[in-house]
Amino acid sequence: MNIIVPNILFEDLGFKYVGPIDGHNIPRLCRIFKQVKENMTGPVVIHLLTQKGRGLECAVSNSTMFHGIGPYNKENGQIDSASGISWSEVFGNKLCQMAVKNPKIVAVTAAMSDGTGLCDFASKFKDRLFDVGIAEQHAVTLSAGMAIKGLKPYVAIYSSFMQRAVDQVIHDVALQKLPVVFCIDRAGIVGEDGATHQGVFDLSFLQFIPNLTIVAPAFDKELCMAMEWSESWDDGPAVIRYPRGVAATCDDSECSTHKDKLVYGKADIWHEGKSIAITGVGHSFETAKKLYEMILKDYPEMSVCLINPIFIKPYDKECYDKVYSKCKYHIVIEENAQIGGFASRLSLDYNLSKCKTLPFGIPDEFLQHGKIDLLRELVGMNVEKIYESIKGMKLLV
Repeated sequence: MNIIVPNILFEDLGFKYVGPIDGHNIPRLCRIFKQVKENMTGPVVIHLLTQKGRGLECAVSNSTMFHGIGPYNKENGQIDSASGISWSEVFGNKLCQMAVKNPKIVAVTAAMSDGTGLCDFASKFKDRLFDVGIAEQHAVTLSAGMAIKGLKPYVAIYSSFMQRAVDQVIHDVALQKLPVVFCIDRAGIVGEDGATHQGVFDLSFLQFIPNLTIVAPAFDKELCMAMEWSESWDDGPAVIRYPRGVAATCDDSECSTHKDKLVYGKADIWHEGKSIAITGVGHSFETAKKLYEMILKDYPEMSVCLINPIFIKPYDKECYDKVYSKCKYHIVIEENAQIGGFASRLSLDYNLSKCKTLPFGIPDEFLQHGKIDLLRELVGMNVEKIYESIKGMKLLV
């Protein structure tokens, strides 16, 4: 058995080894756990063999789809899904379009080609997709080597998993100013995947890295424009962050500034104003827009500025110089930790301004498991809670 299951390896590391054991035999597992607890000391490895989805045929036959599952029909296995195209699909579709014309484009994933929207890319460009397994650090360093050799790597990683590779981003990519594009999926509150998967720290652990550009599109069209911009950007690495779920849409009559392409470092100013400014980072712009509408409905005399920053680093200094010279208050809404987020950066840069920055982000705590809307309400980040807060501060008088 040691030839098949090298328990000697564990023993060499100081672990006692028990297994392999049928992980679906519950009575036997209970006996083994009891025996190990009562008779063995020190660290013990209990090796269980299990089948993903065991007992539910639709999960066994489609284990990828049932990896992280929401509501589904138990009779036929049909998954209840929201209408509309997801942010991940927008990214994957756009990357496929770009790859047809640009043979230098390659995609890198860490065992998440399905989750990051790269399924079609994998089938259409199988020799240009590199799945490195659950090894985000290697994915980043591999992309650095590819960029050095003239390829254009797009590295698709969940925000929560990107945390593992910060050292590689700093030393292997940013220090060399290599044109790697990091497509950070699940940025923001992800909901029922639990505390370990909440993507609310990436702005904090990426903003401090030199040579790095960060883009936070608010709409599906902006994500596509960010992808197009990144293709020709060769002056260092770029980050494009977007959330889980159905992508927000915006028609040309609404989006006031950028119709066809992004302008590097420029924000999209939806409404000018001189009393209060509201900034919504990325998908939080939807909340910012609703807040703007609520304020104007109840206080039509207010002069309110509404900003979609798009570029977080570098941000539009001309735009925010005006905000901090004209307005009394600046409300910043972002699904990122307040510590180290965009509001924190602006507060630091404009700390001598008479305009006060009011951050609405994730407080200094880990988010629990729960539906996204419920979690936003619990941390005071839905539009109703934010509106209550600013009214309580007497800002609208």
